[in-house]
Amino acid sequence: MIIDSSSRWYVVHTHPRAEAKAALNLDRQGFTCYLPRYLKRRRHARRVETVAAPLFPRYLFVALDLATQRWWPIRSTFGVADLIYNGEQPVPIPSSIIEAIKVREDKHGLVSLPRKPRFAPGDTVRIMDGVFSACLGLFEGMADRERVAVLLDLLGRKVRVVMDEEALAAVWLPLTTAGGGQPGGCESPGVAVACLIIKANQDSPRRRPQALRETTCHAEKF
Repeated sequence: MIIDSSSRWYVVHTHPRAEAKAALNLDRQGFTCYLPRYLKRRRHARRVETVAAPLFPRYLFVALDLATQRWWPIRSTFGVADLIYNGEQPVPIPSSIIEAIKVREDKHGLVSLPRKPRFAPGDTVRIMDGVFSACLGLFEGMADRERVAVLLDLLGRKVRVVMDEEALAAVWLPLTTAGGGQPGGCESPGVAVACLIIKANQDSPRRRPQALRETTCHAEKF
């Protein structure tokens, strides 16, 4: 994706589950947008399916030249909640972050993420489905590429159970900010975006804690 040399990338905050709608409406107005997506595994009706989902829930990117473009109509675009500001001006992100994300895209334009478990060995997890639904256990590790092993305390002894990872939920997941919340300390494009968004919102009166929490937790996987 090539943009004019005078343009920079900015972060757009969307309404819940309105990323695609916002991108479409911005594109119709002539703005250059980038909505990175990846293949997400989700559990639905006792089945696990793979769907394309936004890499950063409730966020997308738009290329702007603030000196020459009328950018304020973005704020009233259907699907858009606002831009991310530093004071009264939208805060830009380095183009290298966009480039680093795009090089991970496959032939279908989807970002490839490394397959790794959402939990660390020893984490307490809750089973959400199956005969052990609502039981608590200890995450042991990956049993194979698709399933995980959990240790359950049954009748006074530890029992190893293998199941799909999507059937687990964290009992308590702490919010951590990679690099101490400073963009310079981030090690990956995903975490770098989260760091920039968080820092911009800390410096601005427009704060959105829940959206930031979702983005940060998700970015840790990237």
